[in-house]
Amino acid sequence: MSTHYSGFSRCLIRLAIVFWVLATVFLSDLSAKTLHVSPNGDGSDGLEWSTAFPSVSEAIAQSASGDHIWIEQGRYNESIALATGIHLYGGFNGDEGPNDFHLRDWEARPTILDATTLNSRVVMGADETVLDGLFIENGRERRGAGVFCEEATMTIRSCVIRGNGADELSYLGWNAYGAGLYVAQSDVVLEECQILDNGALHLLSSDDQNIVYTEAAGGGIYCYGSKMTIHKTLISGNSSDATLYTTRGTVYSLGGGICAEGESFVALGESTIHGNQASAVGYGRYGRVGAVAGGGGIYCARETELICKGCKIEHNSVHADGSRNSDADGGGIHLYASSAEMSNTLIIRNAGRGGALYLQNASANFNHCTITTNGDGIVADGGSGAFTNSIMWDPVITGWFTFQYTAVGEPWSGTGVINIDPLFQNPDDDDYRLAAGSPCIDSGTTSDSLNDIENETRPIDIPGIGRDGTGDEFDMGAYEKTTEVNATWTPTQTPTLTPTRTPTITPTFTPTPNFQTYFVDGGVSQSGDGLEWGSAFKSIGEALIESVSGDQIWVKEGVYREGITLRDGVDLYGGFVGSELKGEVPERNWERHKTILTADHLDLHKRPNLVAGAADCTFDGFILDKGRNGLTCINGNMRIVDCLVRECWGHGLEFSKSQVFLKGVKFYQNRYWYGFPYPAKLYRTYYANGGAVYGTEESELYAVDCIFRGNSSWAFGFYFFVNDEMVGRGGAIMLEEDSDLTLRNCEITNNVARADGDWWGIGEGGGLWLKGGNHRIENCTIAGNSAMSPDFSYNDQIYIDDATATIINSIIWNDGAGTDIDEGIDIRYCCVDGGYEGEGNIDIDPMFYDLIWEATRLIYDNEFDPGDYRLLPGSPCIDSASTMGATHDLLGTPRPIDVPGVGRDGTGDEYDMGAYESPVEGFPTLTPTPTATPTVTPTMPFDECVDGRIDGCDLVTLIERMMKESNPDSMTLFNFANSWGITQMK
Repeated sequence: MSTHYSGFSRCLIRLAIVFWVLATVFLSDLSAKTLHVSPNGDGSDGLEWSTAFPSVSEAIAQSASGDHIWIEQGRYNESIALATGIHLYGGFNGDEGPNDFHLRDWEARPTILDATTLNSRVVMGADETVLDGLFIENGRERRGAGVFCEEATMTIRSCVIRGNGADELSYLGWNAYGAGLYVAQSDVVLEECQILDNGALHLLSSDDQNIVYTEAAGGGIYCYGSKMTIHKTLISGNSSDATLYTTRGTVYSLGGGICAEGESFVALGESTIHGNQASAVGYGRYGRVGAVAGGGGIYCARETELICKGCKIEHNSVHADGSRNSDADGGGIHLYASSAEMSNTLIIRNAGRGGALYLQNASANFNHCTITTNGDGIVADGGSGAFTNSIMWDPVITGWFTFQYTAVGEPWSGTGVINIDPLFQNPDDDDYRLAAGSPCIDSGTTSDSLNDIENETRPIDIPGIGRDGTGDEFDMGAYEKTTEVNATWTPTQTPTLTPTRTPTITPTFTPTPNFQTYFVDGGVSQSGDGLEWGSAFKSIGEALIESVSGDQIWVKEGVYREGITLRDGVDLYGGFVGSELKGEVPERNWERHKTILTADHLDLHKRPNLVAGAADCTFDGFILDKGRNGLTCINGNMRIVDCLVRECWGHGLEFSKSQVFLKGVKFYQNRYWYGFPYPAKLYRTYYANGGAVYGTEESELYAVDCIFRGNSSWAFGFYFFVNDEMVGRGGAIMLEEDSDLTLRNCEITNNVARADGDWWGIGEGGGLWLKGGNHRIENCTIAGNSAMSPDFSYNDQIYIDDATATIINSIIWNDGAGTDIDEGIDIRYCCVDGGYEGEGNIDIDPMFYDLIWEATRLIYDNEFDPGDYRLLPGSPCIDSASTMGATHDLLGTPRPIDVPGVGRDGTGDEYDMGAYESPVEGFPTLTPTPTATPTVTPTMPFDECVDGRIDGCDLVTLIERMMKESNPDSMTLFNFANSWGITQMK
């Protein structure tokens, strides 16, 4: 039976519901009470000042969620633990009535929570709590000496957190975090506060050789996996100091002012980060302790997002002193695997390598920022930055940055870039407003930043100056020049928190409807609007600045000496002639019409990464040449198609927490070499990982129709080093930390993993080095790779450990060098050098057209001989595989092609082993020629390789012989160099 109500009845029901809700809220508010804390109360119930509790802890014990606690001025020597929903307020005189909250003055009447002598933190946080108008000081605790907040929502307003110490003075391997404020898995708002003179201090002395890592992080604030909004706050005089004395290891000091990591989101608005320091000292009896300091002002790591609006980051520093190595990076800001958006921000007088900014596999965008008078400028070490409407007037810029409408202190190209003194008002007194006549006035471009750092409205036109004097130009830098004098400082509004997204890949060449195709032509004299070839941008970076998710960028053939940071959802295509029409699917030939990104004009140690990846994007038809890393991808998902990555001196491709798809990509002669042949400190360990590809942190790599040739990972010290450890792993590909690999129709040949050291070293996995994860390899040719150790033994091509792997229809061959593969790996229908138990496996010479076994020579010779790994007629690998593999080969030939009478049964349905399917009548385009015997002058000095010339091969062979003979004769090396130079001049 259903019930029907009249219109009047329904109206009464609705009114009853409304009154019930209002009554609930009203009664709840009535149930909340205000308790008082005063040294003069009798402590009976706390409802009046006369009956106030003598301690804050007693008031909390008698409170319930929603209660407010008013605390009279004075010093309270206690450590408190908040309860859910409690609000604490300080600054009272002790005579205010229930309606006199507005009469309190927290600065004139300080209420101090002091943990002196208690050896404990001051405040233990709780969910939905408020701290307002309190001084929190002299706490001592390893984490959060001032305030500790974990898995909670807190608001801290008008508070001073000062003089707290996250101290760890012990022989144990603990670390110190967040002396002023420790935040983990929480949402915290910090408003109109001061975080002053707090210190995360860690001193560790130990003979325990298992203790190899220790750190102090976040002198002022430590934030992990959390969201923080920091508004109108001063963070000053804080320090993160770590000292380690042990037999070996590394000591880290991170974030003197703020350390944020673990996918945190930090928004700083109208705040000042001033005079903070991160310092690391490491020493030991054997000289094997390294010291690393990062981010004197701010350190962000592990996918943290940082937003700064209207801030000042000034006078911060980093210091490191290690007996093994010393790295002090990012005096102002250090970003590791993170990102930053900076606007209307002043960054001045910070000290360290990358005094203003150090990007380590990270990205940062700057809009209307002023950066100057920092110790060592800005550094992109595996990262990139983009500047618009800014002033970057530091003398040192290392790495790839893009500049647009920016005053740059070094010669640099870009739309609207000027290299003229910006004329600051009074820089000696830290006044970096623009003086009259500054070339930066009215020289910017239109911006969405409508207020400057002092809340002056943008733009303010100064008639007759700037680019055209029309009135619509913005000034460069953090300050907008007024027609008379600059206004006094007025804070801007709190920044809006907008977390980024992680889209999925949808590769396509057709532009997304309603989105744009931008054109780039490096040959134009100046950039246009980029909407057609005739008005193309001059640089790829400019096109990326204008693009949004869904757009495409077409790049004309040519050489582009720039590093770029891709954008989420934006696809890049190279190999264009420059006449293709928008809206049509063009026919490109990327190998004929070469679009090259290169850093060949820079010294090796100054070369940056060429391409920083993004999410949901395609990178297609480019040649990446002579960078540090060719491509870097952190927390992204990319599709890389038809590219050549060659002669990079970091990795060809490096990625972490990412999904990368490769199709038709070639990696040639990329080198990850670590170490130098001159004296170094004792007991240093050198790791060289992944010459062509290096992946970590649960990433996924899927490679189809790819070639990895002549790449190398080499850790070396030669005979000059004493007691150094050298480790070379994965000449072509190295994956660790449970990363997954799929290879189909790939050739991995002539790659080297090598280690040279006086004391101990090992080379592993000349072709592949896989630790953990799930892997599948189909129809691949893995041959001619080698792993060399200091005793000159040649080890495995493939190293697989603690992993699940299936290898089918493949060839693993190196004339007896073998493999190092765990038992239990599923290998079937493969030709394995040395044999491996499994269905259809064979151990017979595969009969390549041209096997280059001495792979080590490829990494020294200028002439690159790739070999030919197709199968000769009569190869036992023809028609001997299963039908479970790829349906075409590396050259696009359909499988199977039956060669009658050979293979397992000659029925016509068998695949060939390896990456290449053998045709019925051989390869008509190839006629192998016998190797010529060189004519060698028997008396030619230093021709160690006996090939009639003096080159890099002879250098390495000579050093190897001298090491074997224990004959470190510097005069011999001098004579060799002289002979080599004479030969080259001939």
